[in-house]
Amino acid sequence: MNINEARNIFVEYYPNLPLCVKKAVKFTLENWDAMKAIPALPAPFEFTVVESLAFLNSLPKLPTDARVEDETFISKLNCAVAAMRTDLNVWCRLENLPYEEWRDVVGYEGDYQISNYGRIKSFKNHKVIIMRFTYTKDGYLEASFSKNGVKKRIGVHVVVAKAFIPNPDDKPQVNHEDTNSLNNCLWNLNWATNQENQQHAIKMGVKKVGCGFPGSKLTEEQVRFIRSHYIPRHPEFGQAALSRKLGICKSCIADIINHKSYKDVG
Repeated sequence: MNINEARNIFVEYYPNLPLCVKKAVKFTLENWDAMKAIPALPAPFEFTVVESLAFLNSLPKLPTDARVEDETFISKLNCAVAAMRTDLNVWCRLENLPYEEWRDVVGYEGDYQISNYGRIKSFKNHKVIIMRFTYTKDGYLEASFSKNGVKKRIGVHVVVAKAFIPNPDDKPQVNHEDTNSLNNCLWNLNWATNQENQQHAIKMGVKKVGCGFPGSKLTEEQVRFIRSHYIPRHPEFGQAALSRKLGICKSCIADIINHKSYKDVG
């Protein structure tokens, strides 16, 4: 028996093991280093598939939305799910993961279900199948749904949000709290406006603005120079003069002066 065969057997039978055996497995994993059976585990929150299953089974409950204050817990949870998501033998083989909740996909009731982990079940052709996803050019996961002969591809994050998260303000977009577009777990998602989504990306450092944007023509020092030296209709420090001096259009100078652009520069 090789390592992969042993892992597959464990994954297949773990959900049906008696509670006492699961506790023993959990204890063994948590104390593996002390028992000097293997070298030290990787950096914090980097789980193997087996460790992920043990961790999820040890939880008293899962968060029901993104408003969870314990960041350490959420980090562990996200990493545990990520470990399983990267192994399709696990992700698509187990019909149910620990604490997994399933709901009908909105608009495809009876044919498909989505879980709080972002997995999708198909009940088409009298078979239960955990579906595989494809990647969009923007780095998101999407799935293909069919109804009455019509096929449609929908982002997995949107499917999860529609099934689990109320949207009383009818916000049009779904935001990923950790900015990882592959992490479509329920607790990582929330409805947002385009502005809220953009602001969150800026706050998390994944979207550059102002001088930090790759296409920016000005440095922070130049932006501050414009704002501190601008004098209306001045031959040297007026809008037209600064435009010629710095090689940008007059409307750009006006936007900087009025703080419509380069808002991140104080």
